[in-house]
Amino acid sequence: SVTRGQLEKDRQDVEAEIKRQAAGRADLQKLIDQADKDLLRNEIDQLLLVQKGKELDIKVDDDLKKDIAAMQSASKIADPDKFHEYVRSVTGMSFEDFQQKRKDSLITERVVGDQVWRNIVIPDAKLKEYYDAHKSDFVRVESVTLREILVSSGDGKPETVAAARKKADGLLARARGSADKFSDLARQYSDSPSAADDGLLPPYERGKGADPSRQLNKAIEDIVFSHEKGYVTDVIEIRGVGFAIYKIEDHTPAGQATFDDVKNQINNILAKPIADPKLRELLTNLRRDAFLQ
Repeated sequence: SVTRGQLEKDRQDVEAEIKRQAAGRADLQKLIDQADKDLLRNEIDQLLLVQKGKELDIKVDDDLKKDIAAMQSASKIADPDKFHEYVRSVTGMSFEDFQQKRKDSLITERVVGDQVWRNIVIPDAKLKEYYDAHKSDFVRVESVTLREILVSSGDGKPETVAAARKKADGLLARARGSADKFSDLARQYSDSPSAADDGLLPPYERGKGADPSRQLNKAIEDIVFSHEKGYVTDVIEIRGVGFAIYKIEDHTPAGQATFDDVKNQINNILAKPIADPKLRELLTNLRRDAFLQ
């Protein structure tokens, strides 16, 4: 079901976002009215897709755990209760409601992928033709993908900090040795939420102009961007948090992306005009077969 309260909350969120993005436009109210009109339809569409996902026995629990872990890692809040409060302050909903909403979104994405996108095949020749005609769209900024091991400094007492440093030094020696995989050490010993994903972090971009959510602390950025794939950093103290070790999983230089690098991205661009009517047809059929009050 879609509750009136949830619908009103979503309406307020959508209206605030439109006002932020379209401030000063003469047709601002028209944009808000159209969004209000679309909102209930979109909520019902998601309900239908989630129900279809249940019928198809689609499971997304592992993906949900990774999503939440990545969000917690980005927030730098290790304490679960404080992280739940952070989610409440950012999203305006309880952690449980946010988790359910994200789960429904993942199910929706999987259903649309399985029922709509999977059957669309774009020939390689068409993908290459698009790449050659739009090369300027595929110029990238420099980025790194990292794995991390974080040893928490706990209550911050000198003896706790000293013990954490000693543990981190030991893990660094193992990470640089040949007997242990960095990903295994991260999964077993890291205090970061990213441990659930073997320490893997989302890609980070370098320097000015990068999305702030994809930028590293300047001190860490200076270290990791000066080395290549496979490098393991020294132990880095993060004040008030603990001691971190990073491994460079990938280091992508700035410049023109190759065709192979962006092939999947181009496939999505060209498949979308085909997928949109297929999605509308799927939703029409789901509505026809469902009982809606």
